[in-house]
Amino acid sequence: MSHSDLTRSTIIYSALAGLIVALAACGGGNAAPTATATPAAPTATPEPTISPVRAAQGKAAFIRIGCVACHAIKGVSDQALAAPALDQAYKLAQDVINSQEYKKSEGTAKTPREFMIESILEPNAFTYPTCPQGPCVKGTMPQNYKDIIRAEEMDPLIDYLLSLGR
Repeated sequence: MSHSDLTRSTIIYSALAGLIVALAACGGGNAAPTATATPAAPTATPEPTISPVRAAQGKAAFIRIGCVACHAIKGVSDQALAAPALDQAYKLAQDVINSQEYKKSEGTAKTPREFMIESILEPNAFTYPTCPQGPCVKGTMPQNYKDIIRAEEMDPLIDYLLSLGR
């Protein structure tokens, strides 16, 4: 074999080896890949968190508006007198919108946020069935919160409540 034939053979073999490696990497050909990649585990999307400032604003609104008189939240208002406790407000909202009682009510909320807003601004759309002292009574929650709650308080209040029970 001459030097040029040897060089040509080396180039052909090198090209074929490169093609085989490329096919193996792409899953083609019969060559087995030398290493198997482990698929990345799916990562859960973290729940959005409320900033400490926003939480303080929402908590202050909860207190100023007078929600503490009827709704318990541990460390804020420890005794619910006339309404459901809100320590698990997010879960409570989820459970309510999925309930048959809610579906039969005048409520129209599709998300926990919408439910919280509806519960505050239109409290008779749905009356929660169980309060600390027995069945909840329609009309117990004040009907004028849309006049009492300041515009800048509503979003922090809702964010604060939805941060409870996540």
